[in-house]
Amino acid sequence: MTTKEILQLESTKGEATILLLFREGIFLKAYEESAYLFYRFVKKYQIKTVYYKNIDRALLSLGFPSHSFETLVGETGLDVLGEPENGVYKLTSGTFSFSEEEFRSFKKEYTSPSPVQLTRKKTESAAPQIFFPALENSAETKVIIQLQQFNIASSTPMECMLFLNTLKLALNGQLLYV
Repeated sequence: MTTKEILQLESTKGEATILLLFREGIFLKAYEESAYLFYRFVKKYQIKTVYYKNIDRALLSLGFPSHSFETLVGETGLDVLGEPENGVYKLTSGTFSFSEEEFRSFKKEYTSPSPVQLTRKKTESAAPQIFFPALENSAETKVIIQLQQFNIASSTPMECMLFLNTLKLALNGQLLYV
């Protein structure tokens, strides 16, 4: 299921007190309002914020292994509404209450306005710079600086591999600039 389809289901689910869980491989994930409801009323799993280029916005999500679903439903008293359709589970509970204002406040805690600001915040609060005086103005120093500035968390595995290859070429003298 695409992120656009997930957002559409979240926005058209009818009642704000219905929680949607999406099967993704061996996990069940909740997004946006459903993640908020799950975190607030069911279980406080880790909330993640991921920026999606195709929809140009960040989404809140939380996930857990699908094998723990039955136990979770039993422990928390959630009501499963019908059979899952296309891997989407609909749940509700008498304890759910939804406030748009509370949700916005909750989301603001986990979301930065833009991916650029997310990157800036991480580099501003990064560990102190390591300086090696013996390597001043050398290829090694440039590689160290590039390593310190590279944001692994927001890069794809392919981007990381290409970055590592570039650093290796620079260290071997096969690349004129870093």
